[in-house]
Amino acid sequence: MKRCRIFLIMAALLFGVSAGCGSNEAKTTENAAVKPVSVLEVQDEIRPVSLHYTGTIEPEETKRYSFKTAGKIAEIFVEEGQKVRKGDKLALLEQNSLSLTELDVDKAQANYDFARDYYEKIAVLHQEGAASAQNLDEAELKMTQAAYSLEQAQKVLELSNDEALFTADSDGYVLSVISRKNETVAAGSPVVALCSSAFKGRIGLTQEDVSQIAAGDEVDVFLNDEPTKGKITIINKIPDEESRTYPVDLSIDTEQDVSIGSIIRVVIRTGTEKGIWIPLNYLLNDGEDYVFVAENGRAKRRNVKLKSILEDEVCVEGLQEGELLITEGMKSVKDGYEVTVEGKKVESVEQ
Repeated sequence: MKRCRIFLIMAALLFGVSAGCGSNEAKTTENAAVKPVSVLEVQDEIRPVSLHYTGTIEPEETKRYSFKTAGKIAEIFVEEGQKVRKGDKLALLEQNSLSLTELDVDKAQANYDFARDYYEKIAVLHQEGAASAQNLDEAELKMTQAAYSLEQAQKVLELSNDEALFTADSDGYVLSVISRKNETVAAGSPVVALCSSAFKGRIGLTQEDVSQIAAGDEVDVFLNDEPTKGKITIINKIPDEESRTYPVDLSIDTEQDVSIGSIIRVVIRTGTEKGIWIPLNYLLNDGEDYVFVAENGRAKRRNVKLKSILEDEVCVEGLQEGELLITEGMKSVKDGYEVTVEGKKVESVEQ
């Protein structure tokens, strides 16, 4: 029994050694296999460098209208999205308080009419010698005071009307109706918001990119997928609180029927850059960006640094002009693997 147990242990050990050797041999065979690849000789090339951003169409100007005095809203004359002209009525306060002002004007008018009639009668009597110069002066003074009181009452009434009703001061569209009929609003509380008919494009640039542009730079704008021209008009120096990007306004040269809120694509040309440009799909990443080149018949890993991106190409540091970039089969090789191109081993490349 003891001999049998020893025999089983020895057999198990021998089997393990044999299996291990088989695994190592398989790995060695895999590494030793020549991997077929395709290559591309990289060159120094010049490419235009552009910034690509997505933005929106916004109104050139937005204004919120409010009453100068508190009160209850009697009427809202507009709806959201409605087109308005300069002078159109927007909202009205209840005018209970105005009745007293109108009575004040009526009273002041009556006092003035009485004072004027009295003065005219005294003037006639003065000419006939029946009234003294002092009587005439006193009558004239009363008439002057009554005229001043009437003028002031009329100004108060006009001001009250202005405070109770506001109208659009330019053509545009109703952006929003903030308050509703029968609501009581405080003085200065927004009731209606209008946006101008004129529009602009707006994009948000990073701090790095905003330093590469200037007001007046021309840009390419794609609106409803149709290309047109634009120009940078304003570069805000304070970043947006939420996105932390810098708002940039654009004028857009288009005859399209533009809707506020439409999405635009903007391309800003910032110059050219010379370097090694490779297609993005040849780039690999395992925490670092890298590619494989064929050198002395083997695959060699090259870590690269990305400099600029232009559509589907990227300018990289870490490659030399004339090196053979592996473009097909790069996912099946590792650093040091033997490679062949079209059945032939790749010879060393003179630098």
